Amino acid sequence: MEGKENLPVGYRQALISADYQGDFPEQRFLLLVGNGDEKGAQAMLDEILEQSFGENQKKTPLAPQLILNRPGVIGVMCLFGRLYQTCAEKRGEPLPFSVSIDHFLSCASYETLRRELTETLRLLCDACRPDESGNTELAERIDGLIGEYLSDVSLNVSFIANRLNMNANYISCVYKEARGVSILNEILRRRMEAAKEMLEHTEKSVQCISEELGFSNSNSFIRNFKKSEGITPGQYKKMAREADARK
Repeated sequence: MEGKENLPVGYRQALISADYQGDFPEQRFLLLVGNGDEKGAQAMLDEILEQSFGENQKKTPLAPQLILNRPGVIGVMCLFGRLYQTCAEKRGEPLPFSVSIDHFLSCASYETLRRELTETLRLLCDACRPDESGNTELAERIDGLIGEYLSDVSLNVSFIANRLNMNANYISCVYKEARGVSILNEILRRRMEAAKEMLEHTEKSVQCISEELGFSNSNSFIRNFKKSEGITPGQYKKMAREADARK
């Protein structure tokens, strides 16, 4: 995204703060734009603008500071920048349009700002609209990384996003859409399957299994195993041995 690094220090700080204020429903908006749902995203943009500007403020000339004082609008601008970067990286080339914070901040009226944000939203929805085969390919790459790093205690959505050099929220949305489960739930499911295999067919201890499967400690492994299977790893291992003995 162009412009952020060139803003005065106060503006840059405002944008950085806006990223973490929690006032902007990023995940929901990301899902709408990332899926190319222009109608749903536009409705959400209109809602954010309505909440950010009163009727009298819509008639007042705008200045950069007035826009920066509205976290919802800044959230939209920052998300547009991240979506632009993610989409360009996915395509392997720049998009045929630009997204500039400077441009949005230069809008002199509410109607101009709304028009520019709406047009950028339309372009991003067109660019991000998922290609089913592309989503499947990305989900397969994520599956491969889960398998490759299943034993790594650092394995999570951010870890995978860094390996793919993509936005974490974006890959989460794509994977959930393609697989019907979240990335974290898939990681846990595979770890549980591997744990059951080890408990049934090896003499490895619970501590050893938890370390090999990337759990931070054995208590975390036991807690997750019991939540998944309804019994502890020790109980599962005992039942497996008893079943073998009866064969």
